[in-house]
Amino acid sequence: MLDDARSLTSNTDPPPEAVGIEKERERMPSRTNKHRLLVGGAAALGVLALTFAGAGAASAHVGVSSNTAEAGSYAVLTFSVPHGCGDSPTTSVAIQIPEGINAVTPTRNAFYTVEKVSEALETPIVDGHGNEVTERIAEIVYTATTPLPHDQRDTFELSLQLPTDAAGQTLYFPTVQTCEEGETGWVQIPADGQDPHDLEAPSPALSVVAASDSGHGHGDGGNGEEDGDAHGSEDEHADAAAQQPATASQTPLIVTSLVVGAAGLLTGGIALLRGARRHDADCRRETDARLARCGAGAVRGPARRDLRDRHGHCSGRRACGTAGHDPGGRGCARGGAAGRGAAVQ
Repeated sequence: MLDDARSLTSNTDPPPEAVGIEKERERMPSRTNKHRLLVGGAAALGVLALTFAGAGAASAHVGVSSNTAEAGSYAVLTFSVPHGCGDSPTTSVAIQIPEGINAVTPTRNAFYTVEKVSEALETPIVDGHGNEVTERIAEIVYTATTPLPHDQRDTFELSLQLPTDAAGQTLYFPTVQTCEEGETGWVQIPADGQDPHDLEAPSPALSVVAASDSGHGHGDGGNGEEDGDAHGSEDEHADAAAQQPATASQTPLIVTSLVVGAAGLLTGGIALLRGARRHDADCRRETDARLARCGAGAVRGPARRDLRDRHGHCSGRRACGTAGHDPGGRGCARGGAAGRGAAVQ
């Protein structure tokens, strides 16, 4: 009886390798917490950056880009309206044409009617055909047949010839955005030396550069309606220029926020994957330690993998319980060959 008791007591003592694994497990909570903080922090950074990107897009200004900015060239200008007036849908967009541009051809938009507003020239000009021109297009007005929702964007294209003498200058196109409730006048023009980004509602602007040797400029700079006819229609010139790479203006804040957000989410994903692999390794060690305490430590190869699979992920505790041993995993309450055999079945 005494010998049996001593034998039972010795069977319940964990092997040295199990003690080492138990010490390793004591350090696991701190590593797990660090991992969770890393994943959570990276994900939070990504979400926050993308949120700022969305906020930046929501507060973006009405802007203009052009397929070419060379003086005297026939260009297609694209005006972008990124949002409504707060939560109010957009009902009309009125684009003012700067002096020096007399003829404009607007592109049709399926959700708007379009109107050209003319004004008399202070001094009549003579076009390339010798005809006198007394009026110019001063404004293009797009009126929505279906209001543009506040959380959607739209674009408006105008075909025109840039002034031949505008190289080195900035052309401003003050634009009034009218909504169902209220309006926004994108009409502010910066003073000399002022940063346009400091303005609350800056006017769309296009910086004109000098014409290249292969420039598309034609005519005498009068920009009369007939100038396009002397060298083909204005639309033909604009279509040819449209084959050049487009130069689009982008908001640095939005681009930076998207990059930072993507980097944060990528970092969080990598940390999560590495943490999952580390967790699997820790679980395998924990399971092996518990199986060793149950007398199944000698099982190797496919039999051990089968034992893990049958008792679930990281479930050495269940293996001991199934075999009729101590559910706490501290040793085999009813050890012996029978218990070890049940553990590996």
